[in-house]
Amino acid sequence: MFDNGFRLQAGPQVGFLVSADNKDNLNPVDFGVSIGASYVVPSTGFGIDTRYNLGLSNINKDDAVKSTNRGLQLGLFYIFGHTK
Repeated sequence: MFDNGFRLQAGPQVGFLVSADNKDNLNPVDFGVSIGASYVVPSTGFGIDTRYNLGLSNINKDDAVKSTNRGLQLGLFYIFGHTK
């Protein structure tokens, strides 16, 4: 986190299969990496967030077909007790 309200994010991600039309053909756990950035308005504690998730593991149980998860997340947040 920087003093001007900007922050960088990076790290591992683990995903768990909760529901799907055909769960029998999918692996229940997915490993990936995330990278993103956010900005907190210092005087208010409100912020915006963006993150890209890149799946590294094959989600198909059939190794002949390789599929990975990936996604872009956008968000709004508030930090309770934030003071500048």
